[in-house]
Amino acid sequence: MTAPDRPRAAIYVRVSTTTQEVEGTSLASQEEHCRNYAIEQGYQVGEEHTYREVHTGAELWERPKLTQLRESIRRREIGALIVYAVDRLSRKQAHIAILAEECERAGGRLLFVTEEFEHGPVGEFIRSAKAFAAELEREKIKERTQRGLHERLKAGKPFPGSRPLYGYRWRDEAKSGLLIDEGTAPVVRRIFAEVLAGRSLRSVATGLTADHIPTPTGQEGWKQSTIHNIVQHPGYAGKAEALRYATAKVPGQGKRVSRRDAEARVALPDGVIP
Repeated sequence: MTAPDRPRAAIYVRVSTTTQEVEGTSLASQEEHCRNYAIEQGYQVGEEHTYREVHTGAELWERPKLTQLRESIRRREIGALIVYAVDRLSRKQAHIAILAEECERAGGRLLFVTEEFEHGPVGEFIRSAKAFAAELEREKIKERTQRGLHERLKAGKPFPGSRPLYGYRWRDEAKSGLLIDEGTAPVVRRIFAEVLAGRSLRSVATGLTADHIPTPTGQEGWKQSTIHNIVQHPGYAGKAEALRYATAKVPGQGKRVSRRDAEARVALPDGVIP
């Protein structure tokens, strides 16, 4: 069978974080295995049906590339979906069932390089069992992570985070506390001085932007909300707190962040923030 005569397949490859990509759970490696598998199974795969994604496997609706892929399946543009392993498609049992059903409705097949699934009740049970195991492992990872974070709090250390509070730098490699960063601290002092002098938050943001001062995330344009968050942060009064915010998933809307009540926050020892 020549290439143009071969049925079309799509490839979906995923890692949860860019760190996984760097450390070896590579998108390229998954894709290579999937392409070889497609050739063995008699499928052709075009670049337009190769979907590469860096996203958590615990979500289904929020993945842009997977959403595009599912639309292609519903339009019957492909005859099979090839994924390296079950947990690369999803770590939730219900998600696997939804995607398998969508493939079958469109007359396609859901194929995994590392697992062979037969059709019928036994194959469906195996898919569900493997998806459940992947979901269970994710819950274990989540529990271990939460336990480690709470141990940090017990030791009086702040959550490490991706970056320290603006105007400060980490005290040491363990991120056990903060020290004043003389590079950005003057900007914080300027913000508080201008607010105390009666300038509006919008005016302060406009001035910082006009002076080409990078924002806390390294961007060029300051926003009024950024200024508000800085002047309202208890850390600038030397009060270190953890668990200030809670994140909840809202169906169809992604994640929503809200501020916890005072009694739900955890006060850290004096000296964590100078």
